[in-house]
Amino acid sequence: MNGSFIEVWRPTRIGVNEVVRRSVGPLSLWLKRTSQEWLLATRRVPEEVGWGPPLPGAPEPHEDEWLRWTAGDETSMFRLLPVMPNRPVVLRPESTLAVPPTRQALLFVEIPIWVRITAGAELRFVLREEPTVVLPRTWFGDLASGELCYALTTRARRSVSPADARIHRAVCPVRVQNAWTAPLEFDRLCVHVAHLSVYTAAAQLWTNEVRVTFRGPDDPCQVDYAEGAPSAETITGILGEPRAPTTRSLLQRSFAGLWGFKQL
Repeated sequence: MNGSFIEVWRPTRIGVNEVVRRSVGPLSLWLKRTSQEWLLATRRVPEEVGWGPPLPGAPEPHEDEWLRWTAGDETSMFRLLPVMPNRPVVLRPESTLAVPPTRQALLFVEIPIWVRITAGAELRFVLREEPTVVLPRTWFGDLASGELCYALTTRARRSVSPADARIHRAVCPVRVQNAWTAPLEFDRLCVHVAHLSVYTAAAQLWTNEVRVTFRGPDDPCQVDYAEGAPSAETITGILGEPRAPTTRSLLQRSFAGLWGFKQL
């Protein structure tokens, strides 16, 4: 992760009538402060072309692109913070994966972050949250007890490489433990990302680890959210707090597309 990316997350002072532009992957943001207002405008480019720095000389937003909030002269600071999406995400393994009884598998999931724009003397005033990537919606579970989620467009992998790091994606380690008496095969896994923090490392954003224990097709899974940073890489700090902190195990329906329930 380069120095310019670290600068994106630091508090910034903005003068009256000054315009500041920031870019987080495919998402570009413009912030402007007048003596009485904060103004914000956003634009996105396709994700595959949004990995570099902003193009020089890009035109400022048109008048109808600005969103406005009232503010006083004392609110001269703003800050961008990475947070997890506002709904659970549904992921798919990179290839067919079977976890034998009493065994576990570690998956790495790349989740596009949201950017929270804060302002004010203590940076407590949230202007807005913007997703870096607009993910498609999907329904997970049955009609009676399911929930609306986001469908990830990338697959969960068994390893990560610094060469694949993207400034707008956080890597979430998901540890799947099979505590049932038959092999576990699945084609979709739901992760409630509201309980995840966002950490910085040398080459990548990370979240804390999610541990999902499967107990059988008729029972909800036990889901634990590890406290603190993951051990996969040296973490340099925490940037984004969880939307819904939790210190206990949760029982959740996490898997879909289960099959292969035969004794080994």
